[in-house]
Amino acid sequence: MNQKEYIGKTIRRYREDRLGVSADRLGEMLEPPKSGKTVLSWERGRTEPDGNTLIQLCVIFGAKIGDFYYKPADYFLVSLDGEEDDGWTEAPLLGSVAAGVPLEMVPTDTPCPAPAAIRSRFPKGFFLKIKGESVNRVLCNGSYAYINPTSEVVDGKLYAVAVNGDEATVKRVHRLENGIKLRPDSNDPTFRDMIFDYNDPETKTVTVIGRVVWCMFPFDYDF
Repeated sequence: MNQKEYIGKTIRRYREDRLGVSADRLGEMLEPPKSGKTVLSWERGRTEPDGNTLIQLCVIFGAKIGDFYYKPADYFLVSLDGEEDDGWTEAPLLGSVAAGVPLEMVPTDTPCPAPAAIRSRFPKGFFLKIKGESVNRVLCNGSYAYINPTSEVVDGKLYAVAVNGDEATVKRVHRLENGIKLRPDSNDPTFRDMIFDYNDPETKTVTVIGRVVWCMFPFDYDF
């Protein structure tokens, strides 16, 4: 079973067992509304909801993001393994980061709430606010990504990176023999891989800031 199929089976199970409604009715509960045909396409593993829709489904079903992921600690982010109830603390918010075209990080002194378990596990971590749709399959626009500072890369994982020292973005990172590839993870097919060839003297420098290990949707998000 792949990730898309698992999401679909979970949506169908929650729709039938928790709500007892039709696919048409579930689609009507979303904003913007989706057709029953779209919902059934998710459930059959043919397509999948974007990040914003998945958050809405969490609210509707009374579920957590991790409930929809087949291997949350591998495919997505770290799992708290039931530690969500250990309380909350704060973590610094360093600014905004693009999930689209790289943009300059904007410093801020405003802290963000964070699970105590996450802060304990990654005490040097910090938040960056996501702007854009290029990784909306896992991080929706407006969410806050918790970054664990590291320069080490595990191919295919989500990382915050700096391009030319100040332009920041979040992408799936792949090391190449003579460069680096930043890969989007989006339902929008217009986003393309960004290849940085170190053999090209004019290529931009890419620096890994840290790995995305957790995320939080803004509490004031208006569905």
